[in-house]
Amino acid sequence: MTVSDRAALLPLALVVSLAMGSLSTAPAAAQEGPIRLFGDLPPSSGGTLPAPSPPSFGPATVGDSGIVSQSLGILNADGYGLLDGRAGGLGTDMWAGTSMADALALVQALPIGTPSRAMTALARRVLLTTATPPVSANGETNGALMPARADALFKMGLQNDLSDMLARVPDDVITDGLRARRMEAQFLLSHFEGACDDAATGNAKGTNPLFLRAQVFCQVEAGQTDAASLGMDMLRELGQADGAFLVLAERLGGLSQGKPPPPKPLDALTVTLYRAAKEPFPKGILANAEPWLDRAVALSGPADPAQRLEGGERAEANGALPPDALRYMYGDTPFEGAEKARPLDAVLADNTPLSRALAFQIVRDTAAPPQRMEALAKVLEYVRSKAPTLYLTQARVYLPLLREIPVLDTALPQAPALARALYGAGDGRSGAAWLRLLQTHERDSAEAPAAIRALWTMDRVANHRVTTDTIPLTETVTQPFTPGPSIPLERLSLAASRRATAETALLALTALGAAGGPAQANWIILDEATHALDAVGLADASATLVLEALAIRME
Repeated sequence: MTVSDRAALLPLALVVSLAMGSLSTAPAAAQEGPIRLFGDLPPSSGGTLPAPSPPSFGPATVGDSGIVSQSLGILNADGYGLLDGRAGGLGTDMWAGTSMADALALVQALPIGTPSRAMTALARRVLLTTATPPVSANGETNGALMPARADALFKMGLQNDLSDMLARVPDDVITDGLRARRMEAQFLLSHFEGACDDAATGNAKGTNPLFLRAQVFCQVEAGQTDAASLGMDMLRELGQADGAFLVLAERLGGLSQGKPPPPKPLDALTVTLYRAAKEPFPKGILANAEPWLDRAVALSGPADPAQRLEGGERAEANGALPPDALRYMYGDTPFEGAEKARPLDAVLADNTPLSRALAFQIVRDTAAPPQRMEALAKVLEYVRSKAPTLYLTQARVYLPLLREIPVLDTALPQAPALARALYGAGDGRSGAAWLRLLQTHERDSAEAPAAIRALWTMDRVANHRVTTDTIPLTETVTQPFTPGPSIPLERLSLAASRRATAETALLALTALGAAGGPAQANWIILDEATHALDAVGLADASATLVLEALAIRME
């Protein structure tokens, strides 16, 4: 990939970079520039980071002479992280009372791909917290927790966080597995120098297939075609010669012009090769894709526009892509004049990523403020009705346009839809202005009282962080609910009673993920998760989860 090739991808990459780095603690309504990716957490790179925790000590023993001795334990990466308590972390003692076996099982069971940025934000806090690691049966840490954390971060599409976290781990405790994850993250971030350094270190013996494949790419990228050809021959001898990888590597090195077969597997390195060779991705690759692949396809220039938008929408909903990036993609997607002239109702009825991008451009380009406001409210309510898991994504994408609408009496019919979207997008201050307008005219509209009740509940959560009695449990009275074994409500309650912070957070996420996230979970599950999180001092996280559910579902 030449410098000019990479430059073609800079506009969207710049949007992503700015959005990831803009983390002012000012209220949402006062923010300028890109939207924060995860509330008031620190940026994924840059700034002053907390010092890593030292290695844990092994079990204490008393000798015959009465002297107490304690081993230094096994030096590993389990205790390292990016966040301390002042920066959004859950505290160095968050694993207190949780065994290594339970911690490992919970991290490995984290739901991946649930359309909830609030869930991703909480999972991110757990995975990135610098903390004393839990201990195994022999009283020592075993080094298994950091690889599980790294795997979860990678799958969630949080490559910047993963790369930054592992950069703080000393080289002498970086295992091949951690090095491989860091290398894959850096490839997806186009940090080829660091990725290729990891590939060379990991493949020092020349027999590790993953690192060998990575070295082949690095050699092709550097123009070392002879060395790359030898590496490809070795992959064939090892039985690790995936056809798509070899064809793409040969094309990139100018050795052939073949058409790649479907990749097996489609991993980070193969995605990088597709990008570098300017080869469109195969159709259907996003079926059941994890967020890392959604994000990678969304940010890949060679991908089909519809494919990029599909990946972009899901990555934004999952918290793997900033809203600014999807907004840029929507606005940059090419459409013919005849397409833009279609009635908005007909465009929305298509209910596809392309149609939502077209709807965005139609709303954006509507010059008259009253018509734009009506069109905007129509889009938001249509998506909430027909594609509810994407409703908050649309609210965040349209947030700059929402903030431009003046709060006037003439906008009263659209006020409920506009206020709901503002609350859902995290701008409680602007949402409250529309709520006040509705309260002023409560007697002028038959629909106003119901809208006011729903919005007042959202306002309590958004602006006052009050979650008590905000979940409409009365709706469940006529719908008996018995949680299945995949929804560990009893275990969640016990963990909260023990003040086991990380365990409670992970169990809450597991329960919500098994139920489809805040947009779909039974209100009882959400209520139990909220009470448990409040009990361990995570009221901010519970409020964000509740607000997601209320904005999508409460009438």
